[in-house]
Amino acid sequence: MAITKTGIFDFIKYELSDRNWNTGLNQNWDDLDDYLTVILKGQIFHVIHEEAAGTDGGDIGISWTTRPMNTEKVNRISGASLSSNQIVLPGGHYKIKGYGQGYACNSHRAVFYNVSDNAVQVPGSSARAKASYYEMSPSFIDGEFLIGAEKIFELRHIAETANPGSGLGKATNLDSLSEIYASLEITKLDW
Repeated sequence: MAITKTGIFDFIKYELSDRNWNTGLNQNWDDLDDYLTVILKGQIFHVIHEEAAGTDGGDIGISWTTRPMNTEKVNRISGASLSSNQIVLPGGHYKIKGYGQGYACNSHRAVFYNVSDNAVQVPGSSARAKASYYEMSPSFIDGEFLIGAEKIFELRHIAETANPGSGLGKATNLDSLSEIYASLEITKLDW
């Protein structure tokens, strides 16, 4: 007997119907379908901005800076790729979660930028990393989007105060592990 998408989802819905399931999906069956698709199919693309231990993240300016997304951790989306800090995604419905660090740059924000359409695809949260206190804080990216065809994206960052060398993150240099200053986990919700 073959297990179909509908069959497995109906079974899981039945099993969960008398329980208080908590997945952060507002207990909406349509959201559960998307969530289960992700779990069962696992169409995930994970990229990070990674530097050698002790290496700062790079310059941040008062105009948009393209973050050096330079390491592909997982790629289970057919047609997705990372090259020269740019992410290529095939057409589809996506959920994205991630962050970009800002260091000693006062107010700052990251965005997931659609290079193909010259537009912000998913804005990041407002953040603040007070320069006089040498603070570091993340701007979080969290949203869904739909693209009809293959598009090129970048993670971009802007700050109130420029910080050359370490504005995109200050090295911890506590051990021999690499420094990670930004991360994007992109999930394709289509079957």
